[in-house]
Amino acid sequence: MLQSLVPKDKKFFPLFQQASLNTVLCAETLRNALHADSVSRMNAHKRVAEIEQQGDEITHYILNEAAQTFLTPFDREDIQELAHTLDDVADYLHGISKRIELYKIHQFHPALLKMMDHVLEACIELNKLIHEMPALRKTPSVVGYIARIRECEKAVDVLFDDAIAHLFSEKTNAIEILKQNEILSYMSFAADRAEQTASVIEGVLIKFS
Repeated sequence: MLQSLVPKDKKFFPLFQQASLNTVLCAETLRNALHADSVSRMNAHKRVAEIEQQGDEITHYILNEAAQTFLTPFDREDIQELAHTLDDVADYLHGISKRIELYKIHQFHPALLKMMDHVLEACIELNKLIHEMPALRKTPSVVGYIARIRECEKAVDVLFDDAIAHLFSEKTNAIEILKQNEILSYMSFAADRAEQTASVIEGVLIKFS
């Protein structure tokens, strides 16, 4: 009944799909940077910055449209929160890229590479989830996407805790500890925001179920 009253949207869902695809591209590019040589990594960092800027523009457009559109496909507050949390994922990935460049880090903690794989997987699953949003139904595939995103976030949490414990027990250089800790933290934040985005979408779908 509620779904029949929802206006047919040709604006917000395509924008969110663009934003989520942009986030996947950001994660893929950062992953490539972590496995690249120094020259290729420099180019990848520039590309991450460009992708993040594109994401900011999409987010800005979504927020403007939410403010100006009278009938939205779901609650205006949920549109705004979804835009912000999705944008945060790319922001944190860009933050990692920028700090690797600024701090001139050439050796990465092994856990960082594993965390990156989980974050990329979460972004891919999030993109699939957002492409299912227009139906406004909590289907079995939607439940699966959300579950996998949460599994990725939990895996990142475990890796982060172990990495920090080893970092502080093995490293003696305080500056190096701070650098590695900050980058690992940002990767954890990116995973957290991906899970938070999935939770926002789940909340929207529950309202229409």
